[in-house]
Amino acid sequence: MRSALLFLLIIGGCLTENPSDKWKSQLRRDLEGYINSPPEKQQSEVSFINSLTLPQVVQRWLTSPLNGEPLCDVCDVMVDIAINARKLEASEDLVAEVFVKMCLWFGLERASFCETYVKNNIDIWLYIIDNKPSIRSRTFCVYALHKHHCRDPERMDWTIELPPRLTSDNADRSPTNTKQSPLKILHLTDVHYDPGYEVGSNAKCDEILCCQKGTKANRSSDQAGYWGSYPCDSPWHTVENVLTEAIERHKTFDAIYFTGDIIKHSEWLTGVKNNIDDILKVF
Repeated sequence: MRSALLFLLIIGGCLTENPSDKWKSQLRRDLEGYINSPPEKQQSEVSFINSLTLPQVVQRWLTSPLNGEPLCDVCDVMVDIAINARKLEASEDLVAEVFVKMCLWFGLERASFCETYVKNNIDIWLYIIDNKPSIRSRTFCVYALHKHHCRDPERMDWTIELPPRLTSDNADRSPTNTKQSPLKILHLTDVHYDPGYEVGSNAKCDEILCCQKGTKANRSSDQAGYWGSYPCDSPWHTVENVLTEAIERHKTFDAIYFTGDIIKHSEWLTGVKNNIDDILKVF
């Protein structure tokens, strides 16, 4: 099955090849051969990357911090492999492996992040692939790698007509005499409650989210503060204190405007149950 799948994927890639995409076709063949080979025959990731037949500029992007069009092109190839493999009834494990390898080769995050993030999202991605025949690899890459300036040439351009700027001539005039008091509104946003926050832990780390239980700071200045630290999310006592202070200082409000963002930033570790627990606790 794996051999037949690989053959069909390679043939499909060759049928759409043009001279400017020659290196992409070669990358496709190399990646498919690597992913479909037995684990004991797979080379180390570094030596595999160095062995790829790619233009020098792409080699440079693959072995250094990634950015720009070369990254987007490689992402296109790898995600296209995953999409086509799924359409040929590839297993969930095989498609997930493509995404994990892509995350690792791109150096986007550590192995623990890549594996857990893919595991938590693979069912969603497969549902999209299975139920949206028109899905394209570039659409995925633009979403996943937007901070690397990946662009979709077929994107929709939106034009929004804005009303004319207010001037003294067209602005609505407020009544000059009124006995009504202004409304008092409490705006709450971006709580980002983190159950794993620990005072005194390491606030200066190489992870997406620092200040985690069990981590140790090298210097006292790098320790997580009691009320919070910049590279971290919020401890529970900070969330409680903000609400307590708001009530004690203002007593009553005419309205409360809550704009969300309760969950911590370590999204690769979140799940439905944990998210529900945290949301209910904050509310």
